[in-house]
Amino acid sequence: MVIDIQGVNDLWTDPQIHSANGLDYGDGNLGVRGMALFFLSHTCSTLCDFFNLTKFEKHESEEIGSQLHKAVESTLASLTKVESQRRRFDRTSLRHDSGMESLQEEPINPRIRHLSACSQMSDDSGACGSLSLKTIDEEVVSLSPKVTKEEILVAIHYAVCQLYCQERIAFSNDASVFHLKIAAEGGHLEALTIYGRKLLGIQTDVLEEILVEQNSNDGFKYLEKASTLGDSYSTFLIASAYQSGDGLPDGVEKNWEKSCALLTELIDSRTEIGVPVYKLMEEKGKMLQEGGNGLEQNATDAAETFEWAAEEATCAMKGKQAAKYFEMAEIAWRLVE
Repeated sequence: MVIDIQGVNDLWTDPQIHSANGLDYGDGNLGVRGMALFFLSHTCSTLCDFFNLTKFEKHESEEIGSQLHKAVESTLASLTKVESQRRRFDRTSLRHDSGMESLQEEPINPRIRHLSACSQMSDDSGACGSLSLKTIDEEVVSLSPKVTKEEILVAIHYAVCQLYCQERIAFSNDASVFHLKIAAEGGHLEALTIYGRKLLGIQTDVLEEILVEQNSNDGFKYLEKASTLGDSYSTFLIASAYQSGDGLPDGVEKNWEKSCALLTELIDSRTEIGVPVYKLMEEKGKMLQEGGNGLEQNATDAAETFEWAAEEATCAMKGKQAAKYFEMAEIAWRLVE
């Protein structure tokens, strides 16, 4: 994304570029944060209308004003300074200096997990430009060949939320919710999980400053989408909802069959979600032993699941938990007899 360029007639020089991965193009490359700041401070001109460019969605409180413009300029200056220092540190720490041989620099890995960059151009006239993926580093493109302009755009909306919560610009809850919702609806995975949990009243460790009015119907919908896209913790929350009934949308009842299927998926994948795998096995075993809510009772599977949980707890050096699961397995085996 070229945000500034100098020149005369058709001779252009000294471009200022923000790339999707935040690498290359000098210390002024602030990546997706720079793009977000650009859109917050940009006011479309007649050139934007002439080229029929899509306008970046802003909250009504973000219409350009002197106070916001000054905050953006201050943030750009501080981020550029931090980025310059970070890159100098990277160049120093990654070198292998033998004292005789020329210095070799190792490539710096991308710092941004979610690709993001709505590429729009600006010259001194203040006109924004068309979307382009040409600014994305080739390495990042090779890692994510299917990245779309839409994915890039929603990541910028998510970056705006981060800027608000980091107080890089004056915090606005309404504006933060506005951009978080756009990012979630666009399929940004982290935005989906955070917005869905906030709607369900579940505490989040990221963007905790943002307050959202609870709505279990919408919250469950966003978590389901996040689970479909591969977020394991969202899968766990959905499984828990089907088991307990808490947080389910209106008209949806407890479904232990679905809960067990989701827990099995998590157990098999061994994905780290902050909940020990033996705890997941315990909940699955309880439902299998009792049966009901759409799940057929199966004491044999319950006993085997408890034994498996005991083995996992033993490996985790949780002796008391292991003993508890062995006892639960014995009770389940008696039901089989």
